[in-house]
Amino acid sequence: MQDKSHLEGSDKIFLPPSALDTLARLHIDYPMLFEVTCKASGKHTHCGVLEFSAAEGTCYLPYWMMQNLLLEEGAENIHS
Repeated sequence: MQDKSHLEGSDKIFLPPSALDTLARLHIDYPMLFEVTCKASGKHTHCGVLEFSAAEGTCYLPYWMMQNLLLEEGAENIHS
């Protein structure tokens, strides 16, 4: 989130466009609230989505959220 440092204190994440496509087909009610879980630590948190603009296969989280989940940058053990 290098150019979005003003969002570091938020509870919003960035997901890829394919996530929006999937959610649209499921007719999900808005606003959407997600539980994000780190498989390795079992820790979880809740968040909303700011944008569906992340690269496919990635999810961008604020640094504080990564710390709470015990995740390191580039980790591949998250589930939402």
